[in-house]
Amino acid sequence: MHSVPNLILDLVPGGRQSSVLPWQGAHGLEGARRLRSLREGYLRSVIAEIGGRPKIALYVLVKTGGDPAERLAMAQSHADREGFDVVHCLVDDTWMTEPSARPGLARAYAALRLGEIHGLVAASRVDVSSSDQLYEQEVRLLHGAGGFLALALDECRL
Repeated sequence: MHSVPNLILDLVPGGRQSSVLPWQGAHGLEGARRLRSLREGYLRSVIAEIGGRPKIALYVLVKTGGDPAERLAMAQSHADREGFDVVHCLVDDTWMTEPSARPGLARAYAALRLGEIHGLVAASRVDVSSSDQLYEQEVRLLHGAGGFLALALDECRL
């Protein structure tokens, strides 16, 4: 498991832990804006270091047996608008599991560490987690692995 109750690991690219922060909580619109700001800051910092078009993986989460087509189309459309090169398409259908238990997300982290991709594009934050604390932890873990998360629908619009 990646998270510790009421604590958030703050990672720097390369996966090194820089500190353990108390989880600040994210409630309502103010919390959604804070999470969006964190994610977008990481996205900008990673893209600024990339020479050329960022390579990404589309990542969506669907209910067991669900059809990922609509969510993948949303993520693909966003990737196209942003000028990202899609090199992987990953789908998890393990809806009720924590992010750390999802095989598709594990493959995304492996691709980040291997330098195959620079980040993930998802339809919305619920593809990562509907839990504010787990979502924030994953955004930080992605950045710690050297990557970013981009969303077709930002945190204020689920």
